[in-house]
Amino acid sequence: MSNKNLGAILQTTKFYSLFSGIFFLFFCYGLFLNSAGVKLADMGVSDVVIGLLNAAFFVGATLSAILAHRIVSSVGHIRSFSVFGAIFAIAALSHMMIDNLWVWGILRIILGFCNYSLLLLVESWLSEKTNVDTRGKALATYNIIWGCSRLSRMLYYKNEDNPL
Repeated sequence: MSNKNLGAILQTTKFYSLFSGIFFLFFCYGLFLNSAGVKLADMGVSDVVIGLLNAAFFVGATLSAILAHRIVSSVGHIRSFSVFGAIFAIAALSHMMIDNLWVWGILRIILGFCNYSLLLLVESWLSEKTNVDTRGKALATYNIIWGCSRLSRMLYYKNEDNPL
């Protein structure tokens, strides 16, 4: 094994805690995403309102595109990751405790903001902390982990009506 390959492996392994944090956040969010729609349907909410609540997520995403880089630049990657991750988890869990649709809309905006802020944060953090030789491997590892975390959505679809 050459020194160059060893360096690439060491560069990637130093991000394991970051990768595992992202995996669990987005894996659990995928599970939540499916259960939120079911809960809204059980509450008797119309399809139009469900669509508006889903659109609120992308309002948060738009706000993230405008504001997240300023927050990360001013307080740093570690603090930003901690705060965005905590708010993300709290907002997701709050959905199951509250039945007010206006509050759900606000929580969806917060989720969208934190989701896209975390994506921006992790990719910029990896780009900043890796060198030119290892950046591609670190970003590829991150994308594989992020993609695997999205597979949690498939867990919902295996039931009696849909034998996937």
